[in-house]
Amino acid sequence: DLKRLPYDLNASLAKQVEQSIQKSLQNLGARYIDSPVLQSPLPTLEETLDVWAVFERAVDSGIVRQLGISNCYILDFLRALHRHARRKPRVLHNRFYSETNFDADLRRFCLDQCITWRGGQRRPG
Repeated sequence: DLKRLPYDLNASLAKQVEQSIQKSLQNLGARYIDSPVLQSPLPTLEETLDVWAVFERAVDSGIVRQLGISNCYILDFLRALHRHARRKPRVLHNRFYSETNFDADLRRFCLDQCITWRGGQRRPG
């Protein structure tokens, strides 16, 4: 439902993230968000880092405590995000697929970098 989006579809991605964070705070009646999660990497690392910078500013201002990303199945991408981000991802939330070897390499990297790996299983059928 486009009328219920927490951001202006015509705004830049950075502005959409800012608007979404503010709308979440308003809807929750909260002073801060513990751990917002970027739903998935954007098509390029540069685009992802541009959006990540908005999240970083939210951490700097105290309205966000830590950052996470989901649906990130490429270890080199997560490494690059971690290397370039000023505020490192603290949560990775992926589905638990046999096709991705159950994220063994990603989980190892997360363990080494103090990133909490969270997994969900695909629903049958």
